Amino acid sequence: FRDLLGILEAFEKQTKPGSTRYYWLDIFVMNQHSASELGNLIDNLQAAVRSPGRLLLAVDSWRDPTPLTRVWCLLEVFTAIQQRAEVILCFSAAEETSFAQKLVQNQAEVQRTLDAVDAERAEATVAADRELIFGMIRRGTGFARFNDTIRDALRNSFERVVIAQRKL
Repeated sequence: FRDLLGILEAFEKQTKPGSTRYYWLDIFVMNQHSASELGNLIDNLQAAVRSPGRLLLAVDSWRDPTPLTRVWCLLEVFTAIQQRAEVILCFSAAEETSFAQKLVQNQAEVQRTLDAVDAERAEATVAADRELIFGMIRRGTGFARFNDTIRDALRNSFERVVIAQRKL
């Protein structure tokens, strides 16, 4: 939790908001493990990202971002994209600096991070959740388009990080 607060502080410092911002944290609001709530979960998720128009994806590492290995997180990112919400990658200040430095040295490593996005290899705490989401992906866009859509959004978000770093 301390890492998350550090990431949010770095985001606030970089964007310098002129007014109070509120953050909605899925882990505190959405019970992914309740069968009775599952029916409304996707509708609630869509509304949650549509209303603010952005999704902050707090990642622990730009090289191997844990959220991109979790099927629920990938679904949240994909849902945000479908709702036309901006997907913003947020790192700690140290990770953001590391990313900018590495990008100057070797852009292939950034591409490797993007290429690693693969919903079919993503995990879930509850196996039934994984199968449920896999079924949604299969009936919807299919895995290739699902992954490509997320990769494109992340590529755009990585580019915004670079632009922000150059302004500092």
